[in-house]
Amino acid sequence: MRTPRPRRGVKPAVDEVTQPVLRERLFDGPHFRLWRLHGAMPFTVGVADELRILVCLEGIGSLEHNGAEFAMEQGAVVLVPAVVGACRFRPERPVTLLEIDAPAQP
Repeated sequence: MRTPRPRRGVKPAVDEVTQPVLRERLFDGPHFRLWRLHGAMPFTVGVADELRILVCLEGIGSLEHNGAEFAMEQGAVVLVPAVVGACRFRPERPVTLLEIDAPAQP
């Protein structure tokens, strides 16, 4: 019987500590990149000309783009098309999101 190897947690690299969001890079590989975002004040998600996927881990808020609002709560997943680009996320209370970048070509 094999002895299980100890598991190692992910040690995030902090990309942005300034208010209004703490942005931690959890994974940066050839096929996708992953950040964890914590914030209680409005902050920007997404990037121009890049597809992004947002996953709400905790909290409640809304994604704003071009005058429209899209509600997000714990468990919600939203695909932000590349044509949409950067959007504003407005938390109703402290929120934790995952932001996933899946580039077209590695």
